[in-house]
Amino acid sequence: MSAVARPPVTFRSGRRWAIAAALLAGATCAWPTYVRYFGLHPGPMLAGLAIAFAMYLPSLWVIGRLDRAEPEPRAAFWGAILFVVLFAPITSRVMHAVIDAGAPYWAVVGPFEETTKLLPLLLLAVAVPGIVTSMRDGLVYGALGGLGFAIVEFGANFALSGYPASGWADLATAIPGRWALGTESHVIWGATAGAGLGYLLARRGRGGSVPIALGIVALVMATHGFNDLYGKYVGPLSLVLLDGPARAAGVDLGSSDAHPALAAALLADAAVANTLVVNLALWPVLLWAWRRSGREERDGTVHSAVPAGSLRMGEQVRS
Repeated sequence: MSAVARPPVTFRSGRRWAIAAALLAGATCAWPTYVRYFGLHPGPMLAGLAIAFAMYLPSLWVIGRLDRAEPEPRAAFWGAILFVVLFAPITSRVMHAVIDAGAPYWAVVGPFEETTKLLPLLLLAVAVPGIVTSMRDGLVYGALGGLGFAIVEFGANFALSGYPASGWADLATAIPGRWALGTESHVIWGATAGAGLGYLLARRGRGGSVPIALGIVALVMATHGFNDLYGKYVGPLSLVLLDGPARAAGVDLGSSDAHPALAAALLADAAVANTLVVNLALWPVLLWAWRRSGREERDGTVHSAVPAGSLRMGEQVRS
């Protein structure tokens, strides 16, 4: 399918400045967290970000393929990833303040982190009318937000925890433990929640889109909380199930400490198992969103839910 041109859209400058002011206020309040993230060990942090970006290139390729029929503006595409990377310290600051007040981590991590991944999609929908016109747009921007979060989380975990404890050697376990064949649950969660929100925005609240979208986002948040509560058991369980076949093949999984390659393979297996099992409730939703949004594009109904007067044809995005 050849790419089609996206209709020109307008940028509402008043909303732009309101958003910028809110983001500046948030960054000011979270400044100590920014210093901790990017200033405590800047070299390992930048290295972690670069390594994570390379690790998740397969995910980026898939997102690009999903976006090929009606390409998003390049600034918005890459900006969604960068926005989440830079916004994450604000999320961390506020979320941990709530946790310090007594809220359980597993109960708040889903709402806070999934909202962060959806912010690029929400801000674009508010500030640039006409840029989000389909479920596929929501899926793409949600996945990009999830990718940004996966990148910054890997970088922060390495710079603030792994590197101080084990130095650069920590990467030998951190990379296979978070790779999952080129993706990560944050990408899956962002894509699924983004598809739900895109469904709502494209239909402007009509046809039951509100409860459907809210249900999808709530399911993603619950899945995230479930992962942080019980996901740590999935990987080890997968290794237990591998033990019998491995012994039959003459491989002793208990010797992984003496064999770095075997240890890396087991960590990668655990990461894949965690991604597959924890997200069992989301795979049907994501498949439905992928098929439905693809059908909309093939049928030419991508813009059908957008009122005719909502786009000013002939005007370009203004900075």
